[in-house]
Amino acid sequence: GLSREWIYLLSQRIVQKGLAQGHIAPSPNTSGSIHVVPMLRPSHESLKVFELLGRVFGLALFHGKIIDAPFVAPFYKYLQERRLGLEDLRDVDEQLFQSLSHLLAAPSADSLMLFFCVDYKDGATMRTHSLVGDGENKLVDDNNKDDYVSLLANWHLRKGVARQMD
Repeated sequence: GLSREWIYLLSQRIVQKGLAQGHIAPSPNTSGSIHVVPMLRPSHESLKVFELLGRVFGLALFHGKIIDAPFVAPFYKYLQERRLGLEDLRDVDEQLFQSLSHLLAAPSADSLMLFFCVDYKDGATMRTHSLVGDGENKLVDDNNKDDYVSLLANWHLRKGVARQMD
């Protein structure tokens, strides 16, 4: 009836607004799916969009209504507090997934000059977040590349989206 259509249309509009403002993005690997864009300091407006989205989703679940928001599997795994890893990154950022997979297979990671930090966009500003203490100065090598890949995947799938999701 009317409530089903209202929830469906409202969820569709919120997702469209989130896409237009860069809060969520199309998934590169899954046709028609979307994912939350990692950012450590989302704007007040961005947090309000996610709060509204959460309320509408909760209302839809409570009333057993369908919503038009085809999020990727890692989004639902996050909500269920299930383990997320490198394979889940494939649905969110295929290029990063491929790069990290190649890094794990590479014989000499230290020649790549990677450090335990991640650069991300905060509005119009590029910022750096350390994945470990003093990560900007800790070089990735063959002994710690597994840790680096795990931490970077965790940042993209959990820590980078935690403010929007919690």
